[in-house]
Amino acid sequence: MKHLVAAWLLVGLSLGVPQFGKGDICNPNPCENGGICLSGLADDSFSCECPEGFAGPNCSSVVEVASDEEKPTSAGKLSK
Repeated sequence: MKHLVAAWLLVGLSLGVPQFGKGDICNPNPCENGGICLSGLADDSFSCECPEGFAGPNCSSVVEVASDEEKPTSAGKLSK
């Protein structure tokens, strides 16, 4: 039984289960504008789940969406 527990702990720690004594890359939250930080498997990796209207690695880019009245032309300019 002891060997089973030891093996489970070894596998769990190698798969990216947070280790004791290490800081959390998502604390403080590196995501802006209400983005949700998701820590990765590596100690220094994360991704941000951005709210609607924001994009980029840290949710710092504003995404502008044309309204129904304004439609982008092929040149990228808005026409009414």
